[in-house]
Amino acid sequence: MKVAPGTYKHYKGDLYLVVGEAVHTETDETHVVYRRAGGEADPGTLWIRPVKNFCEMLLIDGRMTPRFTWTGRTPDREEVGTQFADRTPQQQTPA
Repeated sequence: MKVAPGTYKHYKGDLYLVVGEAVHTETDETHVVYRRAGGEADPGTLWIRPVKNFCEMLLIDGRMTPRFTWTGRTPDREEVGTQFADRTPQQQTPA
């Protein structure tokens, strides 16, 4: 299963920008790479979650609900943090 880059809404209401997918070097398991869309909490933090976990359905208040739902909007380069991706490791500043 593939997860397309774009904006997703978490079942708790927050919006997240999916940057893409990454493969774990030891297990070959595919993970979704994403970050919070807007807000002040962890503005530059990238998160990963296994694809099967990102796409799973959860039982919330007696209903099956997707953990994340695609909003139909694809972010532009600035939103996905390409300023970090365009730098070499030597140019990155420590957090």
